[in-house]
Amino acid sequence: MLNSELREKKIKQLKKKNKIFSVIPFWLIRFFIKKKLAKIISPIGKESIFWKAHFMEIFQDKSSIQASHSITKCMIDFAENYRFNKNDFEEVSKKVSIMESDTDKAFTPDEKKALKELFPEAKIKVFLGTGHLSISAKREEFFIELESFLKELN
Repeated sequence: MLNSELREKKIKQLKKKNKIFSVIPFWLIRFFIKKKLAKIISPIGKESIFWKAHFMEIFQDKSSIQASHSITKCMIDFAENYRFNKNDFEEVSKKVSIMESDTDKAFTPDEKKALKELFPEAKIKVFLGTGHLSISAKREEFFIELESFLKELN
């Protein structure tokens, strides 16, 4: 379970992001998004050209920024109003797979640790150097891992 200190830190980060999105001009937001995406996409290798073009197309107009702003509001609401603990997952199969990347900036080390504490028996696969896009960067390896886990459930 995310402890209250970690949750409050995440809420504070989301509110800060939301405030920034509401006051910064669109062209500047797009500039920062491009810089952030370059860090996320760079480990992907040959597919990075596709993903860079894909995300740049998404953020060509203000409606994408407005949608991101709205999603951030939803994330704040979720973080402030919903709590999960180990008992909430008693009915979940005892087998859980956690697939993560050593270079994923979307989740802090504390958040990754909290997830592993919530599911201490989980099968953990760490993809190396794939950022937040392991499913794309190492597609074959990802689906081999997923298929192997699903077979274990049967």
